Amino acid sequence: MTIPNSPKHIVLCPVYWWGHARPLCILAARLVKLRPLHITFFVSLSLYDRVKAEIARDFASSDDEPLSRIHFVPLDQGTNVLDPKEYQERFIETWNAASGEQSIVRESFDGVRKALDLREMPISAVIVDNVLILVHDELYRQKVAGTNRIPLYAWLPVASNSVVPLYNKDIIPDVEALAERDGIPFDEAAREASEVIKCACLPPMYDYEFHPQSFPLPPATCGRLFVRIGRVIKQAAGVLTFDAADYHPEATTAFRAWMAETGRKVTYAGPLVPSSRAVETVARASEAGEVLRFLDNQLTARGDKSVVFISFGTLFWPMDQAKLVAALELLMEDGVPFVFTHPSAKLPEDFLKKLQAYDRAFVAQWVPQQAVLAHEMTFARIVWPIVVDQPTNAIHLTEDLDVAYELLEVRNGTGLMPIYRTGRTPAGTLDAVRAELRDVLARAFGADGQEKRARLQKVRKTLEGAWAEGGAGKRDVETFVDSL
Repeated sequence: MTIPNSPKHIVLCPVYWWGHARPLCILAARLVKLRPLHITFFVSLSLYDRVKAEIARDFASSDDEPLSRIHFVPLDQGTNVLDPKEYQERFIETWNAASGEQSIVRESFDGVRKALDLREMPISAVIVDNVLILVHDELYRQKVAGTNRIPLYAWLPVASNSVVPLYNKDIIPDVEALAERDGIPFDEAAREASEVIKCACLPPMYDYEFHPQSFPLPPATCGRLFVRIGRVIKQAAGVLTFDAADYHPEATTAFRAWMAETGRKVTYAGPLVPSSRAVETVARASEAGEVLRFLDNQLTARGDKSVVFISFGTLFWPMDQAKLVAALELLMEDGVPFVFTHPSAKLPEDFLKKLQAYDRAFVAQWVPQQAVLAHEMTFARIVWPIVVDQPTNAIHLTEDLDVAYELLEVRNGTGLMPIYRTGRTPAGTLDAVRAELRDVLARAFGADGQEKRARLQKVRKTLEGAWAEGGAGKRDVETFVDSL
């Protein structure tokens, strides 16, 4: 039995990849500031402290009351970084226990542990990461069986111009047919399945252009994850994305039209970054001080917009490391200062020694990305897309907005096949990589780069208004919460 007029209670569950969890942290903060609701945030133990710190960045020091309405349920994530199977099994076990009228333990921001009884605080909605397929399947199964009527929403932390072309069709039947035809396991067929992809929010593309780096995804990950995302979106009550509606209006229109076909909505909550004051506070913290001192020193020595920031993230990394080494060597030969993060790289020892000896480079496994990008030393954007939404976002940045440069010669595998929009086929040699990068650097440091930075500032100004009063992001999230 539930209590009448109890406050709204939203459950959040991201996967343990920081790029997925981080924006959901800011959404949690915005939700409790917009309305007097409660949040239960399921989080992997490996991210627990980072998640709490990220949420806190969006609050002023006096905002204790909204923070008190966010609680956490830490879960062990297991050992497989790419496949969150164990993490999902732990969530389902905890979820079923709570649904079976067993209390579960939550932790507050200050570490106080308290039992949650869903009879006292019923759940209004659950928002689950789109890659947590087993969780979506279980909750949807419960919905069909009539044992769970809580609305299930998909959390989609990707650029939405990749969603409609990649996921507007349930391709599981095609994969099953391919597996039967070729006599291969479903997971293997999931990795091999392909088709021509067309969408109004992208220029014409060959399907293999969505994988310019031929990242070797394990068959089990393909079969249990990527081919099933379209069905997750189809079965969800709606979608929330970290994307911003005004970032690429054509994709927004296409995505909303697709969801409207089945009477559902997509909530554009982005951009989901902490307030500028919070970014500055963290930027001056001890863990960020070293890289910011490096940038300040380069500013004094070389003027603004002269540092290249190189960051690929934790999961995805260039598979042809010889091309990455060639690019970094060119920067050193030309005396270009740069910041280089390598959380997942295993670069040759002799090359790492070269990096350490180069006094114009700051090399670390991690730096505060938002603080570095906000510094006046960071210059034009150069993109090196690998997989998922990175290729489509690269096209939007370079072709539609004209605020960045894309490196094409760094591609490998199927990425070295013809590019539809240019008519070119990359040579893919180390000499071609060096020649292309040298040309891009010359333009980026010149008038063309200055024009791109000016256009980027216009885009930034538009997006900064999304969470102002009446802004698109704030308005969308308010509408979502009030509809529950």
